[in-house]
Amino acid sequence: MDEELKKLVDAWIKVSGALNVFQGEPGSEDLDPNFWASERLYDLVQNEPEKAWPIILAIRNATNDYKVLAHLAASHFEDLINAHGEKFIDRIEALAKEDESFRRFIGGVWPRRDIPPQLLERLEAIALKPYWD
Repeated sequence: MDEELKKLVDAWIKVSGALNVFQGEPGSEDLDPNFWASERLYDLVQNEPEKAWPIILAIRNATNDYKVLAHLAASHFEDLINAHGEKFIDRIEALAKEDESFRRFIGGVWPRRDIPPQLLERLEAIALKPYWD
């Protein structure tokens, strides 16, 4: 992992942990200095999803903390699926075939009701109940 990616991954995990510790309330010393990572990933998901995809996977692979994984699934990964799911569904399915924990990660996503029904069906077919439920 290159230095810039590692810095983003580490900062995102720290800010996610701070949000989880305080249940969304600012106050942790890790929150403010690392919030840039969440903003950066949000921007990439919306505007440069091809750049966001490997970052989401890197964050997922860098931690086993279920609270952080739940946050990632229900935030940036969910946003990626809702905004660009049709573009990524083949990759999501391919990874899900190889990795049961990824299938559980997919289970932490709440797709919007307005995504195409065929995309929702494909997601539901591969998603498993997440560990954190």
